[in-house]
Amino acid sequence: MFAIIPDIHADYQRLILTLEGLGFRREQGSLGQEVWAHPDRWQAVFLGDFIDGGSENARVLDTVRAMVEAGQARAIMGNHELNALLFHTPSQGADASGDGWLRERNDANKKQHQTFLDEFPANASSDVAPPRDAHTREVLRWFMTLPLYIDLGPFRVVHAQWDPVAVAAVGARRPDGLLASQDLPEVANCAEGFGASADLLLKGMEIPLPLGETFIDFHEKPRDQMRVKWWADGGRSYRNMALSVPKPDVLPDTPVPELEDLPAFGTSEKPVFVGHYKMRGHPEVDAPHAACLDFPDTPCAYVWRPGDTRIAPERLRIF
Repeated sequence: MFAIIPDIHADYQRLILTLEGLGFRREQGSLGQEVWAHPDRWQAVFLGDFIDGGSENARVLDTVRAMVEAGQARAIMGNHELNALLFHTPSQGADASGDGWLRERNDANKKQHQTFLDEFPANASSDVAPPRDAHTREVLRWFMTLPLYIDLGPFRVVHAQWDPVAVAAVGARRPDGLLASQDLPEVANCAEGFGASADLLLKGMEIPLPLGETFIDFHEKPRDQMRVKWWADGGRSYRNMALSVPKPDVLPDTPVPELEDLPAFGTSEKPVFVGHYKMRGHPEVDAPHAACLDFPDTPCAYVWRPGDTRIAPERLRIF
């Protein structure tokens, strides 16, 4: 049995509410540490994005790490873990962001990452070197143990988008799906090849709207690019393929040129679970072959039982 748990974003109470709602209970590990385990030996599967947003990054990471190390959970990397790695890694030459780091330390990036930095300090921006703080070094080391995707047999998990070409490109170099430190400059650049493939798996596809077209996002900001619901059935119009758009009807009901060559992710595909997209409204699954579980306003998880072959609404747990 698997319990698939989406983005936690440093919200320890959300994590505990989810684990308790699924039936996991605190136990003492072999080394005396606290570990959450399920009496029926369920295994949790975390979809990444453990950090940023809430104020308890360390407690969330300690809980998830203990479960993974005790064999009670599996976990994959989210784009926020990747962002942390890039933020703390010096850059060189053409890979430089402009300020010496793989992720530029501008005001927007610092603000997004601030709650993590409050607990896991960074070097001064002028101190372009690996992290001086031992706790920061250790947690970044753990992030590198998180694969970009996992195929669990009857279903697969990835943080944002299951793209077979991107999975193959990553797997050709890293069969275990784990990034190596030498990959990080390429992923930071993400223009093509391996780097672009890793970026797609963690962040998903975004496409520009036709010239002059915009929509207002959930933060009341105008946007001229949209995220793509890559598993959508039906026509490939902007309106049908939009994801995380509050009112899709404002988008053109015309074909998307950038999606002409995108292979269809049909209902015959092995099911995939993702997080990342910050869905609004009441949690739901709307397709038998792909489901986004990231609903920030309402904790939820999905229970996959032995013998299941499709994603079913009745398996969604809401807390």
